[in-house]
Amino acid sequence: MSDYQESIGACGLHCFGSISASVSHELKNALAIINENAGLLEDLSFMAGKGLPLDPAKLKSLAANIGKQIQRADDIIRNMNRFAHSTDEIVKCIDLGETMALIVALSSRLAAMKCVTLIFKPPPQTICVTTHMFYLENLIWLYIKEILERAGTEKEITLTLRPQQEGTAVIFSPVDVPVTDGRAIDLLSYLKATQSANSQHRELLIILPVDMTAC
Repeated sequence: MSDYQESIGACGLHCFGSISASVSHELKNALAIINENAGLLEDLSFMAGKGLPLDPAKLKSLAANIGKQIQRADDIIRNMNRFAHSTDEIVKCIDLGETMALIVALSSRLAAMKCVTLIFKPPPQTICVTTHMFYLENLIWLYIKEILERAGTEKEITLTLRPQQEGTAVIFSPVDVPVTDGRAIDLLSYLKATQSANSQHRELLIILPVDMTAC
């Protein structure tokens, strides 16, 4: 295995570990809220055992809060399961919109820590590319990570897809300059993709060719 291939593999492990750690923190937060509401239910049950009247509205609110966090945890686990299964096949035809939506969802905690909202606007039609899904997800995540780190006063970062003559552009806006992370640059080369910045429109583009099967 070449040093270049080892670098790409190490990048994959880094991204998988970072996303897994973020997911585990989100799950712990959901479980903490469930535990807190369960404690309140226990307190109400104790009070009822002492003959104090129960407040139906309070019970309904606690049940709703627990249900909300269970749904949140289920969504988090479902997204992590999809991400984990992206390593199953080396190269395949993927729905780029679905892949982008997944990585944006997995990056939500990272964005929240930077007080930034990530917004993905799906394309009106399905856009497919043939590539190594796991490494494409790594690439998008690395871009999101660096863009969030230098977001400054920006409170919203929008991601869109735009068909190009040479493939599809993944667009981050408002972003003024290209990403410089060496791991992202290596992945760009590995996936036969390129990046360009449009300072006038404050857009950073990753140009993905339709067929990346040679990667």
